[in-house]
Amino acid sequence: MKSNAVIEKLFQMQHPQTGETEGVDARDLFHTFEQFGVVIMERFFTDEELAEVRGEMATFYRPYLDAFQARAHADIHKGAAFHTDIIPWDPIEQGVESFKNLANHAKLKKVTDILLGKGFTAPGSLVMYSVPGGRGQAWHQDCPAEATGAFNLNRLIYT
Repeated sequence: MKSNAVIEKLFQMQHPQTGETEGVDARDLFHTFEQFGVVIMERFFTDEELAEVRGEMATFYRPYLDAFQARAHADIHKGAAFHTDIIPWDPIEQGVESFKNLANHAKLKKVTDILLGKGFTAPGSLVMYSVPGGRGQAWHQDCPAEATGAFNLNRLIYT
């Protein structure tokens, strides 16, 4: 359990409906994660903070999308080359600076420190691009069922 020293206003975020800024309470964040295993923070990153990442994604995925769309819009064999219509990419492994910056962003680090404690490092980072109109990835378990104390943390950012 985290100590009460964690209870503080972390940063200001813009409310998705009202546009007003509001503080995020670390205690609320931790208790939500502890109770539900998930925390959803809409508009966590601004459009400006995501602009470079979005550009990198467009550049990387363009050849795949062009090829997939040519097959996907045919009446037969729709997506036949794919078990799912997810195109994975590990931009951090490939040294893409904008993704490294996003993974190390101060706001994301603060939230991660609150939820998992200081010292957490992400061993990798995957971008799982879902092809529009395609078959998504099925629900699955990343850790073996017998490893009851193990879990994976997925920090999802939807752009």
